[in-house]
Amino acid sequence: MKKLLIATTNQGKIEMFNKILSKLDNIEILYLSDFPVVEEPEENGATVQANALIKAKYYAEQFNIATLADDAGFSIDKLGGEPGVKARRWAWELADNVSDEDCLDFYLEKVKLINQDILDASHPFCRCIYVDGKAYYQNWKIDVKLTKTPRRPYVSGFPVSSMAIIDGRHRLDIAEEDPIWESFYQEEGLYKIVREWFNII
Repeated sequence: MKKLLIATTNQGKIEMFNKILSKLDNIEILYLSDFPVVEEPEENGATVQANALIKAKYYAEQFNIATLADDAGFSIDKLGGEPGVKARRWAWELADNVSDEDCLDFYLEKVKLINQDILDASHPFCRCIYVDGKAYYQNWKIDVKLTKTPRRPYVSGFPVSSMAIIDGRHRLDIAEEDPIWESFYQEEGLYKIVREWFNII
C-alpha cells in the first residue's frame, strides 16, 4: 500500500481530504500529527502554486515520504484583489495562528464601507504532490459571491464559508453529500495527480 502525507494541520482541510481520499482503498493517508514536530517552512512564494510546492517539498524531504500540500488564495474584487495569496493571514496583516472569529472580524472591518451587499470574489488553489524530486500540480479557480453577514456554525478552518454563496446557494445550506462539491473541490483533478504519480488507480 502506498503512503501519502497530507501536509496540513488545518482541521477543515483534514476533513476535506479525508472525505475525498477515503474513496481510495489503496492509499494510506497520513497527516503531520503522525510525524515528529518540525519547524514549519516559510511560505514566501508569490503564487499559490509556489507555496504548495514549498510545503510539499519541505515535508517530503523531512520525512522521506510522498507528500501532498495545497495552498489557496482569496481575491475580493472590490478590495483590489485582497487578501491575495496570504488569504488567511490577509497579506501578512494577521498572525499565522489567527482564530476563525478574528479572521471574520477583520474581513467585516475591511468590507463594511463598501456600498454593496454581495461581493464578487474568487478562490484560486493549487495542490502539489512532491515525491522523488518531482512535482505535479492541480490548479483551479472557483468564483464565489460573498455576503457581508456571516452565519454560524461554519466549517472549522474555513471562516469564509460563513459568507460564501456558491451556485446561487449559501455554502452552509449545501449538504456535504451534494454533487456540487465534486466540481467545487475538483476531486477528479486530485485523483488525476495521484494516478499519474503513483499509478495505482
